Amino acid sequence: MTEVTKHALRVYSSISALRGKNGDVLDAVIPFFDPILRIMDGKIFDPKLIVSGVHKMYHWRMTREIVEQFIPRLLALKLLEKHGTGSKTMYVVTYRAAAVPDDSAEITQTFEAIIDEFAKFPPIVTDLLTYSRTRDELADILIRFLVSSNVLFQANGALPNVVTGSLGELDKLPEGGRPLPDYDKYMAARFVQHLLKERGDLVPYLSTFASIGLLTEVVDDFVRPTDHAAQTDLTIVVDGPLALDYLGLSGKDIQTDIRTVLDGLRTVGCKIVVFPVTCGEMSQNLKAMLGNSPSDRYGYTHSAMVAGEVLSDYVLSVANNPEGALETSGIGVKDANLTHYPNSHKYFTQEMHDDFMSKIAWGADIRSREHDADCLTLLMRLRDGKHSRDLFNCRYVFVTRNVSFARQSREYCLTARQLYATQEGPVVHQRDLATIAWLRTGLGATEAIPRNLLVAHCNRVLQVRPELMQTVKDKLRAFSPEKLEQYQALLLDQRSIRKLADATLNDEKVVTGDNAAELLELMRSATAEAVKSEYEAKLADEKKKHSQAQRAASVKHVGDLSEREEEMRTLRESLSRAERERGQFDDQRGQAVSTMLAAVNRNSGVVRTVANLSLIALGLAFIADACVGIFPATNVGWSWALRGLGVVGIYQTIAGLLHWPQWGLTDILDWNARRKLRAEIVERGLGWITSADFKIINGKVEKPLVIDHNPSEGRG
Repeated sequence: MTEVTKHALRVYSSISALRGKNGDVLDAVIPFFDPILRIMDGKIFDPKLIVSGVHKMYHWRMTREIVEQFIPRLLALKLLEKHGTGSKTMYVVTYRAAAVPDDSAEITQTFEAIIDEFAKFPPIVTDLLTYSRTRDELADILIRFLVSSNVLFQANGALPNVVTGSLGELDKLPEGGRPLPDYDKYMAARFVQHLLKERGDLVPYLSTFASIGLLTEVVDDFVRPTDHAAQTDLTIVVDGPLALDYLGLSGKDIQTDIRTVLDGLRTVGCKIVVFPVTCGEMSQNLKAMLGNSPSDRYGYTHSAMVAGEVLSDYVLSVANNPEGALETSGIGVKDANLTHYPNSHKYFTQEMHDDFMSKIAWGADIRSREHDADCLTLLMRLRDGKHSRDLFNCRYVFVTRNVSFARQSREYCLTARQLYATQEGPVVHQRDLATIAWLRTGLGATEAIPRNLLVAHCNRVLQVRPELMQTVKDKLRAFSPEKLEQYQALLLDQRSIRKLADATLNDEKVVTGDNAAELLELMRSATAEAVKSEYEAKLADEKKKHSQAQRAASVKHVGDLSEREEEMRTLRESLSRAERERGQFDDQRGQAVSTMLAAVNRNSGVVRTVANLSLIALGLAFIADACVGIFPATNVGWSWALRGLGVVGIYQTIAGLLHWPQWGLTDILDWNARRKLRAEIVERGLGWITSADFKIINGKVEKPLVIDHNPSEGRG
C-alpha cells in the first residue's frame, strides 16, 4: 500500500477525534503534513518546502502565507519549537509520531476486507478482457479513485507560483496525483457500485473515504474561510448540464447530488438562477438528442431514459419550455444579455469577449463556445468589478462541470487584470461549490452527502462512451450486417448496454471485427439472464410472502381459538334469541292475517248468499210468469229483466261455441273478494303483504303457507 493510501487511512482517525470537539477543519488537515514533517525533523521549518511537498504528494495549490497559518497549531501540537523573538524568530521541526495518534486499526482492517472483495470482483465483470492487478495495486487504485481522482487532482494542473528550488530530502516523498488509467477508473467505479448494491455493511466506510476526499479538497485553496457562512446575497448561476441534473434529466443519483448542494446553499440566502442563453442551449441539446434514432443517442439524459428514471415526454416538455420547468423547480431565469447594463460593459468589454472566445479550445460547436464566452462576460459585468477572496461576497458566480472553462476563465481574468490572484474567479467548478457548501453550511455533518457524491461520481465514470457504441455498430455493419438491427434493439436496454461496457471496460479500442458478434451475444444473454433473474426473484418473493402469510394465519388461528369459540357461543345465543323473537313476530303476523281473511270471507259469503237468492227468485218468477202470466206484457221492469236474461243467454251460447271467456257468478265473487282484500290490507296497515300473495277460489280467500316479504320493505 502506498504512503498516500496509508496516510489517507490515518487521516480518518484525526477526523474521528474531532467529533465532539471544536471540529476545526484546519486541525483535521494537519495529519496530511505528517510525512513531510517526519523528513524535516530537526531542521528549520521552511514554509516553501511545505508548499512544494504538499504539491508533490497531493497537488494542492498552497502559498507561503497559507502554511504560516498552521504555525500556531503546530506549536500547540509540539511539532515545532520557537527560537528567538521579533525579526529573529525561527521555528525548528521536532517531529513526534505520538502527536498524531495511529488508532486507525479498525478502518485499516475494514479496508483490507474491501480489497479482498475487489480482488474477487474483476472476473465477474468481464469475460472478454483479462483484468489482473496485485492487492497493493488494487488498494492504490481504490483509494486514488475515492480520494484522489474525485477531488484531489485537477487534469493538467499547473505547479503553483512558488519558489521550488532544490527539494533535497523531499525527493523521498512518494509522487502523488498520477491520473488513473481509464481501465482502472472504470473498474473501481464498477466495484464501488457493486458494494453499494450488495455489501451495505461496507458502504459507511466508502462514505468515510469520500469524506476524506472532500476534506482534502478544502485545502485546494486556503484563501476560503473556514467559518460557517452567515446569510449572503450570492447569486449562483448554473450551467446547462447542471440545470438538467437538477431537473432529474441525468438520473436520480445525480439529481440528489446537485440538489443537496444547491438546496443547502439556499439555506444561507443564495439564489439559484440560469441565463436565458443557457435555456436556449438546453432546449437545443435536448431536441438534438431526441431527434436522433434511439441507437444513435448518448449522454446522461439518454442513459436515464433507458434506465427508466425519466420519461421521454418529460424530456420533451423540458426541451420545449426549459424556463417553465426550471422555475417550477425553484430556479429562476436571470434576464440578462450582452446588450444589457451598458454602464458595466467596461468590466468585460466586447473585445474581451471575442478574445476569450478565440482562446476556447473545448467543444467543436461554435454555439457552445459562444455560450461559454457569453456567460463569462455576463458574470463579470454583473459583478460590477466587485470581487472578493470569499466566494460568498462575490455577488455572482457561474457554476459549471467543465474543468477547462473554470480554469481558463480564471486565468484569462488574471491575465487581463480583471481580478487579483487571491480573489475568486467568476466561474467555479461544481466540485469546488460542493466543497464550499459542505464546509460553510454544515452539510458535512452527516455521511449522506459524501455517499451521494460518491454515487454520482461512479455514475459519471460508468457512463457508456458513445464512441464504444458507434464502434461496435460500425464493426457489425462491416462484418455482420444481418445482426445490426438486433444490436440497435439491444441498445434500448440498460442491462445490455452495461454488459457491453463491462466486457470492454468502456474502451472502444478493444472492439474488432472478430469479437463484435461475441459482444452482441453477451449483450443478448445479459438481457435474457436479467429478465430470468427478475422473474425468479419475483417468484421467490411471492413464495416467501405466501409462506409467511400461511404461518401467520396458523399462529393466529391457534392463538385466537378460544376467542372464536366465545364468538360462536355469543352468535348462537343471538341466533336463538332472534329466532324466538321472529317466532313471536310471525305469530303476530299470522294472527293479523287470519283476522283480515275472516273479514274478507264474511263479506264474500254475504255477497254470494245475496246473489244466489236473487237468481233463485228471478228463476221462480220466470216459471210463474210462463205458467200463469203473473206479470202483464206492459210491465217495463219485467220486460227489461227478460231482455237482460236473453242477452246473457245469447252471449253464453255464442261464447261457448267460439271459446270466448265466459263470465259468471264465480268470477264476480272472485273480483269482489280481491277488491275487498286490497281495501282490508290498506285499512289494517299490513303494508308488508300484497293481494297477490293470496289465492282466491269461488270468492273465498285462502291463507298461503309462507309469505316471503320483509316487513321493513313497506310493500302494499
